[in-house]
Amino acid sequence: AIGDTLYLGHVSNSEEKELWKSDGTTSGTMLVKDINSGTGNGLSTTPAYYAIGNTVYFIADDGTNGFELWKTDGTASGTMMVKDINSGSASSIVNCMSGGQKNSHCVVFNNNLYFQADDGTNGNELWNSDGTASGTVMVKDIHSGSGNAYPGEFRVLGNTLYSRANDVINGPELWKTDGTASCTVMV
Repeated sequence: AIGDTLYLGHVSNSEEKELWKSDGTTSGTMLVKDINSGTGNGLSTTPAYYAIGNTVYFIADDGTNGFELWKTDGTASGTMMVKDINSGSASSIVNCMSGGQKNSHCVVFNNNLYFQADDGTNGNELWNSDGTASGTVMVKDIHSGSGNAYPGEFRVLGNTLYSRANDVINGPELWKTDGTASCTVMV
């Protein structure tokens, strides 16, 4: 929720699971955008939403690019994909929505969204986004090459973000970061 507005995925008679918002009234409950137009689902079964300022971030599939990072300001024109991280139809992000466990694989830290993503080259690694395509980048290739570090179970403590990650040498261990590659290290 942002202010008095709640964001949710909703299935109506005319729309599949898409982005809706509500202010708690019948007239204030409406479809924000049909992301995967037609009969496709734009949102997962258990969508999660992350608010930074007046922007809500979520994972969506437009039917062309797979599940990617999206954002909305609550308007149809202000609802857009942030970046096609795994270009083409392959999904880059799936775990921000798994089981609805909001802080498991995505978290807001230092006014950015940190998450696990696969760009199709480096495997599942730690990424962050400031809400722009150019500001959506891999923090560090923890499991170098095409292997998967699977960072997750994020927790913020002060100015440090902690997570579990696998660098293949040590197996799954506790890692920390301040958001820079040089300070993303195994604890």
